[in-house]
Amino acid sequence: MAVWKRYNGKRVKGEGPKGKGTWIVEFRLRGHYIKEAIPEARTKQEAEQVQTKIKRDIFDDKYNRAAGNKDFAEFVDEVFVPWAKASKRSWQDDEERSRPLKAFFKAMRLRDITPMLIEKYKQQRLNTTTLHKRKRSPATVNRELQVLSKVFSMAYDNGLVETNPMRRVHKLREAPARERYLTDEEEKRLFAILVGRRAHLRPIVVVALQTGMRQGEILGLKWENVDFEQGTALRSRPWCSGIDVVKMWSGICLSCPPT
Repeated sequence: MAVWKRYNGKRVKGEGPKGKGTWIVEFRLRGHYIKEAIPEARTKQEAEQVQTKIKRDIFDDKYNRAAGNKDFAEFVDEVFVPWAKASKRSWQDDEERSRPLKAFFKAMRLRDITPMLIEKYKQQRLNTTTLHKRKRSPATVNRELQVLSKVFSMAYDNGLVETNPMRRVHKLREAPARERYLTDEEEKRLFAILVGRRAHLRPIVVVALQTGMRQGEILGLKWENVDFEQGTALRSRPWCSGIDVVKMWSGICLSCPPT
């Protein structure tokens, strides 16, 4: 520990790339765990000067421990949720999953939340029912624990906690995913109603049944990338700037009833 530089999210040796990265002050003293980013420091010497000042304030009982006493709910609302909104399309799911966490850990400091408390939350949450009076599934609780783990990872990166307590908490065992396929009779009934004002949905349903592609992938297809005669569809992969070919049955007739 002491003074080190972080560049591209990783700790680097020595001074690292000149003029790039952020100096980090990290040490323990008199019950304090200090980990602070010093973006204003341009050299290791300047970061060490900040470290000396913090140590002097600790010895003089002038160091502000407010950061270490950060309220869990406040951190979620002020740091985690804004990050989720800026970084994830599914941020609303994360915001919803954070609500029971804030209710359970209400008025608690980040540093006070232990693996044992999280285990208590996990079991208590599992034994409650949903709004529809159904038993809450292990998968639902696990998604909430994933949010909690991310919250503590961010708190750790900001020097507010010494470790992520979720590392010592095991997820609940989930039931195997259920595979469900339409029977021939169900498929016939489905296509029977895809006529008239619903006829425009027929190609979408055909591709969905033939490929298993997600809704967003299907809606992102263009007509020139789909060949029902050859039974192929070109699916884009934006995260890798590429495409792949998805196979279907060849010679598909969009106007014919299923056989």
